Amino acid sequence: MKNEEQESEEDFRLGKNKKRWAFIILFVVLLLWAASWISTYIFLPDWQTRSNFGEMFGAINALFSGAALSGVVYTIWLQQEELRLQRLELQLTRKELSRTAEAQEKSEKALNSQAEALAHQIRVSMMPTILVELDKVQPDTEAYGPFDVGLRLRLANGGNGIAINVKVDDIHIPPASDEPLPDNADEELREIFLNRNVAFKTIPFIRPKESTVVEHTSRFGNSPAGLNFLLHLKEDYAKDRLFIVRVKFDDIEGNHYEQSCQMGKGGYKLGSVKLVGTLYD
Repeated sequence: MKNEEQESEEDFRLGKNKKRWAFIILFVVLLLWAASWISTYIFLPDWQTRSNFGEMFGAINALFSGAALSGVVYTIWLQQEELRLQRLELQLTRKELSRTAEAQEKSEKALNSQAEALAHQIRVSMMPTILVELDKVQPDTEAYGPFDVGLRLRLANGGNGIAINVKVDDIHIPPASDEPLPDNADEELREIFLNRNVAFKTIPFIRPKESTVVEHTSRFGNSPAGLNFLLHLKEDYAKDRLFIVRVKFDDIEGNHYEQSCQMGKGGYKLGSVKLVGTLYD
């Protein structure tokens, strides 16, 4: 700060000195011009003599006129050179501003990427994750019929956030390749047999690290079958059939997720959680 003030004071003093010297030179020139005019009028007696005396300095006048013209030309050249340097400086300034803008844009993109990555990391850390498994419980012949084997679908929340409106999609149970079908003569019965499915009730919520059994209904088409078709999801009973169990749920921010797992042929395989929608979709 002190250095800047000292430089400003020094520039001010230099400016005052330049103005002072300019006035001194102008005063000396005017003084010499007045002295030459007065001395010529005093020491030369008539105008003819004064004229002859003045013509003696014609060559000098021409020299000074040429010098003045050269000075004007040189001044014009200096101004053109200064303008050229100013244009060059403007071009360099524009290039520097362009590079600065590009660097700022890259920095902004990097910051946006970091913000998105941080938001994704926070969302993943607070996201619910539903684990699906077949669970063996005490058979309930009153709710699931006399042939209930006690198989239930259990959902466990392995994430850190609460899962809301948890819904398992209906599972279609096609016949196995070696499973006998009703006679083609009874088309209605055959159609019912081919439309076996399992429907599940919606669970309001599952807290983190908690699990619950999903109530289900085994059906022929839309009619209760009085059986438990979840038996078909077991690997040893599914034979050549592959079942995809899809679970849909929300988080407390209104984001919609879908998670799937594979059962039946090839055993149990858990899929990844997919974000399928947000509150603002």
